[in-house]
Amino acid sequence: MNKKLVAALVAGAFVAPLAQAAESSNVTLYGIAQVAVSHWDNGEQKKHGVEDTGSRIGFKGEEALGGGMKAFFQIESSANLDQGGGTFASREGWVGLKGGFGGVQLGRGKSLFDLAQESFDIFNSNSTLINTLQVDGSYYRVSNTIRYTMPSVAGFSGGVEYGDMEGKGSNAAGKGVKPAFYSASLRYENGPLFVQGGYEHLKEVKKGPLTLTSSSNSNDLVAIPGFKSDAYILGAGYTLPFGLGLQGAYRHIEHKDGGEKKKRDTFLINAQQPFGPVTLKAGYVQAGNLKGCSGGDCAKGARWYTAAAEYAFSKRTWVYLEHAMADNKDNSGLFNTSAVDNVGSSANPAGKDNKTTSLGIIHLF
Repeated sequence: MNKKLVAALVAGAFVAPLAQAAESSNVTLYGIAQVAVSHWDNGEQKKHGVEDTGSRIGFKGEEALGGGMKAFFQIESSANLDQGGGTFASREGWVGLKGGFGGVQLGRGKSLFDLAQESFDIFNSNSTLINTLQVDGSYYRVSNTIRYTMPSVAGFSGGVEYGDMEGKGSNAAGKGVKPAFYSASLRYENGPLFVQGGYEHLKEVKKGPLTLTSSSNSNDLVAIPGFKSDAYILGAGYTLPFGLGLQGAYRHIEHKDGGEKKKRDTFLINAQQPFGPVTLKAGYVQAGNLKGCSGGDCAKGARWYTAAAEYAFSKRTWVYLEHAMADNKDNSGLFNTSAVDNVGSSANPAGKDNKTTSLGIIHLF
């Protein structure tokens, strides 16, 4: 047999499977680059500077396995464009299977409850409405998670998840500590209308070192013996025929720690109206007084105001001007704009308003 023909047959034996694999799988590089020039005022000091407002880079992909089933993965990392740095897989890290039954995935990322909250945030900078929902320990990414996502049926979608916190042990009294996390969400969409709900339960774990009088925190959950928390959010949005989008939501959260039961109600509304490439936005959040506490740990509520204007050069690139103000009552340091992290200490002066004004650019890739 001709040597060239043999070589071609051998090469084909290797190339054909690779070509078939390439046709049934894909990997996508994606991300967001966003930076702003901001002016910060924490109620005692003022400062201006450049800040990264949530840049990230990620990889995601899927492989067709046959019978309508696919394997998929996602790895998303933070990217600090203002000063450099970032942590690999710090934001999202998943692998799973999906098909007609829905999807099952394992890994780490924003909880379903957190994603339900984000449904009501229309702003861009580090001083977005979602920052107000960080208080009371209900905004974070959860590690060691098992998630089931239901298939979309008649406009309904949602899922449930469980987080094994891998923190089992004993407290000082010798009692067993078994931290765990549960979360669920359900969404209905029909044309211009959506309705979104979310629920979470924390058992012997909370977002540390968060307190109910301040929103200073880390994005990780830590084991707290005897602590329990329940939270739910319910809201809706509707876009009118001339483009005006309106949204509103109510959130309730309860913390049980020993003999104390603390709770707070929060209300959120926002609106946005496009005028060609320009979109105007406004938002308001009202956090009620903390109930069920006493003494210095009993903080009053706060209000949050945000207004913004965007100009879109394309679907992937736009600039914005945004102003956010946190109006904290009396001893409350509850709501923080990015001014608190960028001016003076990381703790918000109790009872002080803080403001951030940002001129930024966002590019999706």
